[in-house]
Amino acid sequence: MFAKLLIYTFLLLELYCKLRWLFLSNSIENFKGVINDFVLKYNIKFK
Repeated sequence: MFAKLLIYTFLLLELYCKLRWLFLSNSIENFKGVINDFVLKYNIKFK
């Protein structure tokens, strides 16, 4: 249980950092690319 919580915390942190960087860089193309990366990378975990 604790390990799973830790994993989700890291996932959220990574997502937050990426989104923050995207809002700072302010680019829609970057946004799409990062979301696709994130979905592909963690697709297995969310199923």
